[in-house]
Amino acid sequence: MISKHLNYKGPVPLNVWRKVAIATWKTTKDPSIYGFVDLDAGPLLAKVEEARKRGVRLTPTIVIAKGIAHGIARYPSFNSILRWGKLYQRKTIDVFLQVSAVENGEENLSGAVVREADRKSLEQILDELQQKAKSIRANEDPEFKAIKTRLRYIPSWIIARVLDAVSFVTHTLNLWSPLLGTPRDPFGSAMVTSVGGMGLEYGFAPLVPYSRCPMVLAIGKITDRPVVENGQIVVKPMLPVSVTLDHRLIDGYGCSKILEGLKEYLKHPH
Repeated sequence: MISKHLNYKGPVPLNVWRKVAIATWKTTKDPSIYGFVDLDAGPLLAKVEEARKRGVRLTPTIVIAKGIAHGIARYPSFNSILRWGKLYQRKTIDVFLQVSAVENGEENLSGAVVREADRKSLEQILDELQQKAKSIRANEDPEFKAIKTRLRYIPSWIIARVLDAVSFVTHTLNLWSPLLGTPRDPFGSAMVTSVGGMGLEYGFAPLVPYSRCPMVLAIGKITDRPVVENGQIVVKPMLPVSVTLDHRLIDGYGCSKILEGLKEYLKHPH
């Protein structure tokens, strides 16, 4: 059985700059924009603490995942897939959160995608992620288990060609079949990962070419810092967020709109 891999609307009208950007860079290996921002973590920490008192273990990563979905909703043309030189806007805003699991004594990164993250509550996102993370760490994840098993027996020098071929079939041709052994649309509109657990305040994560995901956010370690507020120096907990973007899909104006939405959400995560 063969069906569509992705759910999206018709082609997005492109301005001249977007056409030039698409023509200039051929793959996500080339057109990366890097940036970082320090965000006031006070309201976020208050929300995490309020949830903890109710027995809910929220994390900053969950809040950022919800916040970036809110931001993308402010600039929906970014929520697109590039195929055949055209942008096709996704019907939903889906966020991929990386999950760390130990396998044979080594860390093995995997992850889970949360569909319609902009429409779900923090508790719903957390519950969904916890259930999927439990399956991943028990090596029972039905979506990625099959493909990981197959890749284990493929020589490294062939894997790149296999991944590129699967990406072409699923994203460019927009075809999917259980015979591929891969989950349907597994990476979504944006990826969120945490580097704070490694003690890093900043760390830029690379775009993953075969995923066709145009944004990766790396969440750093929250630290108290002096900031200027109303002309006075005050100490506040600040959350560093590093972002890698696909320049073919977004420019400065789009970045500012998404960032405005993220900041807006983090001021009022309740």
